[in-house]
Amino acid sequence: MSSLIHQKIITNESKPEWASEFSDKQYLYLKHVLNGLIKNSGGFDDFLIDVDGKSKTLHIYEPFTTLNYLCYMSPSVVSIKFLSDQYVQFLEGDDNGLDIDSDRLVASDEIKLPNNFTDNICLWHFIDSIGSAYPEHYE
Repeated sequence: MSSLIHQKIITNESKPEWASEFSDKQYLYLKHVLNGLIKNSGGFDDFLIDVDGKSKTLHIYEPFTTLNYLCYMSPSVVSIKFLSDQYVQFLEGDDNGLDIDSDRLVASDEIKLPNNFTDNICLWHFIDSIGSAYPEHYE
C-alpha cells in the first residue's frame, strides 16, 4: 500500500515507519539518498515521497530541485526499486504528477548498488544513475 509522505531529514532517533518495508541495507541506501537530496537542495527541508513495500519501491517527487541546484539535469520523478540487496532499478518520469504506479515511468537497466554505504557515496551513486551533467561539467 502506498501513501504520500513529506520526508524530512532522517536521524537515528527519527526512523520513519516505512523503513520496515525494506531490508536494513536497502533502508540505509534510501536514508543516505534522501538525506543527501534534502541537505543539498538549497533550502528545502523535505521531499514528497511515496512508498510501496510490496514491490520494494520508494518514489521521489521532484528530485530535480536538488539535482538542478547541483548543476545536473534530472527526471521529474524517480522511483527506486530494489531487485535485491545488491541491485536496484530506477524508474524515471517526465511529469511532476506521475505517481508510483504510473505506466509512463521508464525503467533503467539493473544497477549494482555501491560497495560502501556512506551518505556521499549513496547520494552520488543515485545522481550518477539518474542525472545528466550540464555540458560545462565536461570542459
